[in-house]
Amino acid sequence: MGEKIDFPPWRRVAHFHSPVKKDAVLAQIRAEKIIGLVRALDGPDLIECARALSAGGINSLEVTMTTPAVIRAFETAAAALPNFYFGLGTVLDVETARLALLML
Repeated sequence: MGEKIDFPPWRRVAHFHSPVKKDAVLAQIRAEKIIGLVRALDGPDLIECARALSAGGINSLEVTMTTPAVIRAFETAAAALPNFYFGLGTVLDVETARLALLML
């Protein structure tokens, strides 16, 4: 314990939001002490999930790249919830990594 973990900066979809400062994200994660993780079915499900988490005080969520139509879901959710932090996870191959990087 006490080891510093240097998380990469999370960013929002470029055409919806400007990149988020690393310090702001880390401050929020430290304050909330939790990040949600979900494999949503589609955009509306992801938005409802994020809204429910936010109502409970959790404002950061990782969406797995194994979610069907994740890119569309991510764009929809990021546009609908501008003050919520979304991250992408479960990147298992080069093509998925390329798609995730295009979201930055």
